[in-house]
Formats: sequence, structure tokens, C-alpha cells
Amino acid sequence: MEVGLDMAVRSTERLWQSMSICSNNLACDAVPGYRASHSYVKALGSVWQQQGGQPSDPGFDMVDRSSFVSGTLKQTGRELDVAVDGPGWLVVRGDGEEEGLTRGGALVLTATGELLAGPGLPLVGTGGVVTLPEFTSVAIGADGTVSVVPRGGTESEVVTSLRLVNPPAALLKRGVDGLFRMSDGSRPAVDASVKVAGGVLEQSNVNAVEQYLALVSAGRNMDVHVRLLRSFDQVASRGNEVLRPSHTG
Repeated sequence: MEVGLDMAVRSTERLWQSMSICSNNLACDAVPGYRASHSYVKALGSVWQQQGGQPSDPGFDMVDRSSFVSGTLKQTGRELDVAVDGPGWLVVRGDGEEEGLTRGGALVLTATGELLAGPGLPLVGTGGVVTLPEFTSVAIGADGTVSVVPRGGTESEVVTSLRLVNPPAALLKRGVDGLFRMSDGSRPAVDASVKVAGGVLEQSNVNAVEQYLALVSAGRNMDVHVRLLRSFDQVASRGNEVLRPSHTG
């Protein structure tokens, strides 16, 4: 019975993890450039491993993977909106000067002229954090060049170029802050083939219907597992009653 109970508990934990992933995907459906997460069961080795003659870990674990399929591009007409058109990433600077990768291009201009992207972090250009002078208009070219018409001026001037990168998806890992980084800690090189579109935002690549159905299915399975765990508890209680010494007058 202990083996069956252990399997039921582990399966319940994996269902809970799957439900959490689906819920987070649905919550981030409206976040520009968000990359959906998917979970699947991975075999760790043999189904049963013997340790000291006792069956131990069933040999399976739940693995979380990100989907790197591009989302739909939506025209906004806003000068400070930018979307990576195809493979590639924008670079932002996080805490401790550490860089991270994002597809969130709803840029925000601070009072000091810095551009913030993704989760509100400084956008990085080829010369460092992107800072704009006072301007009357701004444009972001397909190659990532950022141009402005300075306040009081009439001619457009190139201020900087966005740092655009495109490392292999297999080498990327999502952090707790939602940003992607190289799994080996390295800094990806600039990739001139990455293109962007100004006045456009990339929608998340979450399939809301798919995630909702997966959440409902996992919820139903969770209900079955809860009933199973209650059954194990009832059986254990009855066994304890049988084994409990009786005291008769």
C-alpha cells in the first residue's frame, strides 16, 4: 500500500504543477511577447529502482519547457512600441547589471529619457542602456536603429541601435523574473539578421483555449487523485483499528 500511496502523492504533485503552469499561461495571455510554458513527463530511468530491496522513486518527473513560437504581430501606431519580427530578442538590463532577454516591446520613456522594456527594465542598445534626448518624434528602424527629431530641430538623427540577439532556443532558460538567459551564463552576441517592426506589438503565444481545456482536464484528474488519497487514508485507518489491541473487561 505504501508504494501505491507514494505513486498517488507524486502524481498529485505533478498534476498541481501542471495546473499552476496552465494558470500562469492564462494569466499572462495579454502580456506582449510572453512565451507560454508547457509541461510534460520525463522518464528519469527505470520505472522502478531498487534500493535496499525496497522500491523507490517511480523514475518520472515533470519538466517545464517554454514555447518559442512567435506570437501574432498587432499594429498599434504607437511610436514606442516595437516587436521582434521573427526569431530574436530584445535585451534589457536587470538588477546587478545582469542582462536578460525579452520579447516585450511596449517601451516606456522615463523622465530622464531612459527606455524601459519587458517587465520595466532598461532597454539595452549597442552602446549601453538606451537613453533618448528630448525629441518631437522617434522612430525605430527594421535593423533596430533608433532615430529622433530633437526638440527644436527638423532633421532626424540616429541616437543608437538596439542590441538584438538570437541565441539557440535550446540554450535559453527562463528565470524567476520572466527573462530568458543563456543556461551557461554567457552573453549572447549581437545578430544583425534580427529584424524589428516599429509601431507594432507581438501578442503572447498562449493558446488560451488549449490552456483552458488542459486546466479543466488536470482539475478533473486532481479530483480523482484526491478521492484516491482519501481512500488510502480510510484503508490505513481501518488497518490501524484492526491492529489496535482490544481491552475487554
